[in-house]
Amino acid sequence: MKCFSALSLVGVLLAVLFCAGCGPSNTVRLPYKPADSSVLPAPGAPSVAVVQFTDKRHNTQLGVRRDGSSFVATSSVAEWLSRSLADELSRQGLQVSYAASGDQARNANPDYIITGVIDEVWLKEASSTELSVTLRATMVLSNRKGRVISQGLSAAQTKKGLPSSSAAEELLVDTMQELVQPAARKVQQAISSHK
Repeated sequence: MKCFSALSLVGVLLAVLFCAGCGPSNTVRLPYKPADSSVLPAPGAPSVAVVQFTDKRHNTQLGVRRDGSSFVATSSVAEWLSRSLADELSRQGLQVSYAASGDQARNANPDYIITGVIDEVWLKEASSTELSVTLRATMVLSNRKGRVISQGLSAAQTKKGLPSSSAAEELLVDTMQELVQPAARKVQQAISSHK
């Protein structure tokens, strides 16, 4: 029986050591996985161009690990947020395009243009089992006559769980959904009230 207990203890220790290497890496992908399936634009739906948001964060790293090292994104944070919003707007039945600049958006002559500023994207590893993320941005919807709405956007989450190499990515995806889904609904409401 003592031999079995010692083997169980060794097994638990090996599992803990193995999982210690399973935590998030410093490099984090920034995908967007919408909660809903795609929707085709409604007939006669307004056209909306989403311009890549301006990244005005003071600290352009993605966040910090508990050892003080930085989380680094594998792609542009501004493009990630902007394209995520564009994806959600297309799920509202709008005709959506993405533009790298305001000039590019205006040349397409859409009914509406969305611009914005990213204020904060911060991922923090508090422990091997706890991660938190905060996203803050400002979105402006304009039509050909001028500004329709200006909206502050924010979302934050903390998750606890077993260490995982994909934990940071999954938390960022979930938090981005919490940011852009209400934003897309707000845009749809504003467009509907301006018809």
